[in-house]
Amino acid sequence: MDNDRLLQAMLTIPSVEEAKISPDRRWVAFAWYRVSAQIDIFVAPTDGAAAPIQLTATPDETQLIAWAPTRKV
Repeated sequence: MDNDRLLQAMLTIPSVEEAKISPDRRWVAFAWYRVSAQIDIFVAPTDGAAAPIQLTATPDETQLIAWAPTRKV
């Protein structure tokens, strides 16, 4: 592999930009870059029992802010 192709491959490796554990510690939400056209938000169980679930799919980069507080009914 030549240097240009190697550099391009390295620059397109998916990366997690930010991650936040849920208050109950059962889920992790994260901003995943280079999996789709923009940065999108995914969640996955912290025990690794299931594959990540994509929550956003927008033409804009999405930022992960925080988990919403649990509302008791």
